Amino acid sequence: ELHADNTHGLKTVVIDPGHGGKDPGALGSDKVHEKHIVLAVSKLLGEKIKADYPDVKVIYTRSEDKFIGLHERAMVARRNNADLFISIR
Repeated sequence: ELHADNTHGLKTVVIDPGHGGKDPGALGSDKVHEKHIVLAVSKLLGEKIKADYPDVKVIYTRSEDKFIGLHERAMVARRNNADLFISIR
């Protein structure tokens, strides 16, 4: 467990909302595509991290309904020297 005064050296977290754009993911019983749910959950997680750990930079691989290939998702983390990569699928 992390505490606000001890982030274990975390400076940058990349959150990867899966799917997006032409890749809708699964269709839920309520007719909502997985891509929309994982984006919303990712944004909530990012806001929680920002609120609890203001010194930790949060970057998203996508912040809108856009297709991002797997290679590019990994490159976002590498370009930003991410200490932690969280994939929401």
